[in-house]
Amino acid sequence: MARRVLFMMVLATSVHASCDDAGLDTVRVCGDLVVPAELVALRVTVLSVGDGGLRERTGGALVLYEEDDVAGEEQQLPVAVAVAAVGGTRVFRAQAIGRDGTEVGRGEVLVSGSPGGAVVVNLSRACLGFVCPLGQTCEASACIVTPAAGASGGCLLPEAP
Repeated sequence: MARRVLFMMVLATSVHASCDDAGLDTVRVCGDLVVPAELVALRVTVLSVGDGGLRERTGGALVLYEEDDVAGEEQQLPVAVAVAAVGGTRVFRAQAIGRDGTEVGRGEVLVSGSPGGAVVVNLSRACLGFVCPLGQTCEASACIVTPAAGASGGCLLPEAP
């Protein structure tokens, strides 16, 4: 079921691309959060950066994890999400959504250059409850300036038991 939902989400996000956007960007959302204990949904959005601030370009993507999909099987990130490619300077945002439907955490990276690549965005347990101001993201329980893609050191994975 989760794979079907992910496939449908990829299809839906590609429809939101404008005529001048070509291809897809792949966003690998990593982290040490557990489904469904800490998040039940994941929203990935691409925002363009311009003089007027950030503007949502792809309409976002929502991957829902239904109770039946995870019953007795807590799932971990990473999850790969395809979104419509957008060129120029842009922010890739991943939002963890809790059981009550509110955002419980967020991660962002800044990307410049051609569309059609792969980007890593991390969501950390240490940042649950942090929603940083515009232009910032949470790292190690503190809001910092949104880093450039690749500056975070790669895909954050859960610690081995």
